[in-house]
Parts: sequence; C-alpha cells; structure tokens
Amino acid sequence: AYARARSIRPMRAGLRRSTMLLVTPSVAAPTLQPAASGDTGHVATRVTSSTFVGRSVELTELEAAFADAADGRASIAFVAGESGVGKTRLVDELAARAKASGARVLSGDCVELGEGELPYAPIVTVLRALARAGDPILSELPPAVRVELATLLPELADTARIGSGGSADAAAQSRLFEALLWLLARIGEDAPLVLAIDDLHWADRATRSFFAFLG
Repeated sequence: AYARARSIRPMRAGLRRSTMLLVTPSVAAPTLQPAASGDTGHVATRVTSSTFVGRSVELTELEAAFADAADGRASIAFVAGESGVGKTRLVDELAARAKASGARVLSGDCVELGEGELPYAPIVTVLRALARAGDPILSELPPAVRVELATLLPELADTARIGSGGSADAAAQSRLFEALLWLLARIGEDAPLVLAIDDLHWADRATRSFFAFLG
C-alpha cells in the first residue's frame, strides 16, 4: 500500500484563478504535539519524517496539477491510501514546494466528533487563520460576502447584518457557497492558491456539500 494521487480533475468554472484543492482521506488518528514556531493554528499533527523519500511518481502528478492551477486551470486532487503510508507527508511536501514557488497555502482538518458535527470545520479553520493574520483581503470583502462569511466566523462581521449560521435553507447555503467561492477566487488573483484539506472521511455534511459544489 502507498499514498497515491488520484482523481485529479478540473474545478468548477467559477474559480477562474490559480487554485488547487488537495483533499486527503485518511484513517490515521492524529497525534497531539506542541505547536511549532510559526504555527498557523493547527493543534493536531501527525508524526512525519523531515526527509522526503520515494513517492516521486505521486509527487510529480501533484506538481503537474499545481502547475495547471498556477496557469489558471483550477483543479481538485485526492490523495488516497491506507493509514500510515505517507499521505500527509506527500501533501506536506507538495505544499512546501508550492509555497517556495510563491504560492499561498491554506489548510484545514476535518474533525471527528462522534455523534455530532461541526459544520464547515476545515473552512472555519482557514477563515480563522486569515483573520488572525489580519489578511488584507478580508478588508476587501463586499458587504454581501462579509455577511455570509460572518455566519461561519462572527468576528468578520462589522455593522453588516449577520445571517443565521445554523440555517439549513438551500438558498442560504447557496449564498454561503458563492461567498466562499468569491474568497478563494480573490486569494488566487494575487498568487497561486493551494487549499489542503485533511481527513476528508470525517468531513461533516455541510463541508462535503461545499466540496461537491466546487467539483
């Protein structure tokens, strides 16, 4: 068994700019470690080697998908494989190389909560990281986009009306998806964007619906 890149395909036309979505299904349990210097908000990490060995074919596939995204052809790549075969390490290597080439790398983890669900957990992680960093793009949010994103992260709200974050209304979900699409497209205007999502099998229904929307 080994980590492999599979189902690399174009993303929806709405993402005209340089965006690559990396999705990693995994059954490995997270190992809690102290936050490293410069940590962007992750608490649960996995033990991985600092030396990248093998998996050159899979890495080449992902680098080709990233090159397409950098050229304006947004894509989604799934990295699959059995527990412990190096999926997270493979994604980390691609992310490091993309970042070294000038790309923006954002990441979020899906969370296992047993019986309950935390809607949009990896997306909220990304939004919170942008807010904590004081990203100037957040100051550019159109009022309608800000209202929708504030349903996930209330600190994004200003004097604008905050919508109902718990609403399951199809129209409300559609507005939120379009707002998230606007944000990803805007980030991708400045530099290629890699959005890495780990542990997809733990994703809540709302997150799965958003990724289906992107695809």
